[in-house]
Amino acid sequence: MKMIPLIAGLVLALSTASVAQTTNAPLVPNAPTIPSISSTDVFQDVVGGFPQAQSQYATAAQVGVYGTTLQGGNANNALIGGDFSTNLFQRGASVSTAGATYYVAYGADRWFTWGGTSTPTTMTQQTGATDIPANASASYRINKGSLTGTAQICTSQIIESQGVYQFQGQTAEFTFDAKAGPTFSAALSNLAVYVSYGTVADQSSTLLAYGLNALGGAGTTAWTGQVNLGGTGGFLIPINTAWNRYGVAVPIPTTAIELAVSICYTPVGTGTATDWFEFGKAQLTVNPALTTAAGTSGVILNTNDVRTRAFARRPQQVETALQQRYYYQLTETTAITPIATCAVSTTSLGNCLIPFPVPMRIVPTMGYTTGWGMTVGAQTSVVACLANATVTSVTSTAVNTLAAAVTCTSSTGFGAAGTVAWLYGGQGSHTGIITVSAEE
Repeated sequence: MKMIPLIAGLVLALSTASVAQTTNAPLVPNAPTIPSISSTDVFQDVVGGFPQAQSQYATAAQVGVYGTTLQGGNANNALIGGDFSTNLFQRGASVSTAGATYYVAYGADRWFTWGGTSTPTTMTQQTGATDIPANASASYRINKGSLTGTAQICTSQIIESQGVYQFQGQTAEFTFDAKAGPTFSAALSNLAVYVSYGTVADQSSTLLAYGLNALGGAGTTAWTGQVNLGGTGGFLIPINTAWNRYGVAVPIPTTAIELAVSICYTPVGTGTATDWFEFGKAQLTVNPALTTAAGTSGVILNTNDVRTRAFARRPQQVETALQQRYYYQLTETTAITPIATCAVSTTSLGNCLIPFPVPMRIVPTMGYTTGWGMTVGAQTSVVACLANATVTSVTSTAVNTLAAAVTCTSSTGFGAAGTVAWLYGGQGSHTGIITVSAEE
């Protein structure tokens, strides 16, 4: 009789377990979770998924830095236009340095290039299937011209001083994807990479160029306090004809107010059509995980180094606004396109106001190439402009960071003074260009 309750209990237990199994009810409680993570916490780490003889731990900082190496885990990149998929190339998809000494010229937005005597350079957007790094649709090619000069060729970007303060006292990582052309002529296929800093805000590209390799057309003056991390010859990084990710890690002092990155190479002899390198997905960001490796003078990172942060890609609309803050260009085409509202000042002169798409960094320098046309009244006819405003006729009082005044003159005449008019593209020779530069 005493066993009846025991048997009944056993039957009940088995029945309950059976019900739990058939209804997928949990048999174990949920694992406890911590309420928060602090900078002093450590986390147990099973390295590579294989248990070790002794416990190993990762710090909260290590876990945080690791997160930035994952796709989409990094939102910080001080460079603008370093993804040539979203670079506007407002000056054109192919730009060459000009003149006997081939000094500083801007090509892709925010990137300028220079060489030296008999060392011309062509900078082009590349979209061929073999010319694009992973997860991109374009790259930037730096090609030595056919002359015999052997001066170093560099392409660089300067970070506005407002963007430099985040780097003070930190370790900076400069990384990019790159590949060499079939006849890339640099010794040992080396790129020379530099990170330069100065101690005065927002100095010019030509001063940086002179302070880097005594070229660039700036005379004898460098940035104030300019230091080129990488030394005289730069961090030498050998590349090959396959796409890989390269870079350097460098310490930035607390005194730095201006920063620039440069990718250079020294050609050998007469250039060829395939004496080039291409790069893309360029990034400058803070990476405290590389502080020990960088030391006091910087270090070349391993090819495709897993310690580097993931590339931070900004949306096209953000990149467009950032790039147009430094440079904006209106290029006339054959399409009839209104670009500004005007007022007829005299029968042969119209004054027009062109608003910029975003506020410029500083009051810009304007440039004009004759073109465009102006229409009045019911817009039934457009009169081609014989001349536009020139740099000398438009002063700082007519240009600010938001808009610029443009004049259109014509001997044909625009009608009565005070009439409302519009400035149009698509007239005359269709060669009008208006440039708005706040680069320097």
